[in-house]
Amino acid sequence: MFEGQPDIEGMRALFAADRVEIALCAFFDFADEPLRLCTRTIPFVDNENGDTWASGSGLLIGLPSVDFSDNSLAPEREFNLGISESSALADDWRKVLTDAVDDFANYQGRAYSLQLQVFSGGQPFGYPIYIDRGKMSRQSLKFGPDISMISLMCEAGATRFNVPSGLYLTGPDQKSLYPTDEGLDFTTESGKLVIWTKF
Repeated sequence: MFEGQPDIEGMRALFAADRVEIALCAFFDFADEPLRLCTRTIPFVDNENGDTWASGSGLLIGLPSVDFSDNSLAPEREFNLGISESSALADDWRKVLTDAVDDFANYQGRAYSLQLQVFSGGQPFGYPIYIDRGKMSRQSLKFGPDISMISLMCEAGATRFNVPSGLYLTGPDQKSLYPTDEGLDFTTESGKLVIWTKF
């Protein structure tokens, strides 16, 4: 976990304390403008790349549970993002949001990451620690009486990218992706569900 940190012993000492000051940081590599949000109310600049992490207040509404259990064969992460002030104040704000969700080139297949930044005395200590990373896959809009938000689904690093999460590794499913592939036709498990890995 501390590999690559500039002060490993200092990091270990902070984690050994009764309390650790941290912030969760979410990065979304949108083509038009990459977005870096954190759970702090005050933005900060990280020590690794000099990136500025903006306050996620009002924008970072919901973070996913990061599960690495044996049953997580195709982990997807759902981030709930608030609507930016500029979008909310637009006269045609619903169209602005719908157009953003429909702009697949702006997000599909592009990187996301969830990181943890440790602080000491209110200042970032060491480099952000990666918790999870992968690719953004799809967005949808949620409109409600009290809040409207964008649901952003991401495929974690353990996912077979661009494969529907309900698709299993059977002969027919493999042929739906690769019509000439006959490899699974000759396995002893032919016609049965094959679970290749457990994460």
